[in-house]
Amino acid sequence: AGILLAKVINVPDGATGNVDVTCNEKFRVLFVEVHKTGGAGGGGDTIQVQRLEDTSNITEAMSINVVLNTIVRPGIFDEASVTISAAESIRVIRTKASAANVACKVIIYGVRSA
Repeated sequence: AGILLAKVINVPDGATGNVDVTCNEKFRVLFVEVHKTGGAGGGGDTIQVQRLEDTSNITEAMSINVVLNTIVRPGIFDEASVTISAAESIRVIRTKASAANVACKVIIYGVRSA
């Protein structure tokens, strides 16, 4: 058991690129959600979460070709990549393949670990 953490990463609309966040404490990721903000997404637009230091994927690329306020969850979650060390970074990969808005909030839930 541990203290539940929720890390909220705001991903602005923009060209394909990355949003990196450094973690202050060691934790184990339990699950990830993407809350679509900024309007509907478009075909081919995706969000993926990975550990930055070794580029191991925590989630698959999740389609955000959804309407505003939709919650998207990954279908694939890699248990081998879910422990994040203190001072390690999480990378959110934003892929914009259409003219639609790709803004969203990525919420990463986890527990502190020793």
